[in-house]
Amino acid sequence: MRSLRSLRPGGRVRDTTVVEASVERAVVEDGGRVVLPPGPARFPGAGTAKVRGPEGLDVVVTDTPGDPATRSSFPEADVEAAVAGKVRA
Repeated sequence: MRSLRSLRPGGRVRDTTVVEASVERAVVEDGGRVVLPPGPARFPGAGTAKVRGPEGLDVVVTDTPGDPATRSSFPEADVEAAVAGKVRA
């Protein structure tokens, strides 16, 4: 996915505008695996336009565990979720 504004409880992916959400849906539908790399500001974030639910994701990789309501939706939707550690030099 190119970008997103929020990853809401229940694993719902949202963007800011309907136009951006439409573009995101088209990109995802045209691609293969859907890997979502949300940063900590995206939990829950500010987006309101629906992009997709957790069932439309394959992998979520982030540097924060996020909230429990969001995390619990990933195994239920068969989404691989990983919290990345800090890179050490």
